[in-house]
Amino acid sequence: MTNNPIFVVFSPQINVLLSISISISILFGSTSSYAKKLATSMTLRFWLTTVCSTIVSVTTLYFGLNYSKFCFKQMRYLSDKEKIQMAFNYQNNRERIPIETVDKGTQYYRQIRYDNFEEFIQKNPNCCQVNPGGGYDLPPANFLDRITGYNSGDAIVLNFEVRYLDDKGSQKSKIIKFENAPQNCGAIRW
Repeated sequence: MTNNPIFVVFSPQINVLLSISISISILFGSTSSYAKKLATSMTLRFWLTTVCSTIVSVTTLYFGLNYSKFCFKQMRYLSDKEKIQMAFNYQNNRERIPIETVDKGTQYYRQIRYDNFEEFIQKNPNCCQVNPGGGYDLPPANFLDRITGYNSGDAIVLNFEVRYLDDKGSQKSKIIKFENAPQNCGAIRW
């Protein structure tokens, strides 16, 4: 910096005290122009450090909460039941549902929807889990999606009893395993 013996870098606490004492002496007009420059430089450095530290802290807190599955839209964590209900709504609202057939492969049939989530749970009491373990047919959540809340990292598995009308118009049912990846606030990605 300079060869002047007055200019010494101290710890941040001493720099703050020094900057305050120099600022007070500037107010009373008893310092040289060098001391005024030093005080301005230290005060600016202090405020820049404070602003940068605040920005880094708030950003780290935001990304950390997103990574921990916090829903900022509702300002809370979602329960497993809420996540399962959102996955149910996603599957139940589909117009056509994929059904594997022996002779034709995957066919899309018109789904007969459940009236509500309670009816579905009543007919399928052990149907659903959040993060049950084992492998999934879901791509892994990448770090950027996790810290932005676009992927919560959860896997919601529904053993969904699908009711549908076949080609002849007769009602059929089949249990299909659906795996869903929700966002932090429960929106289903796939």
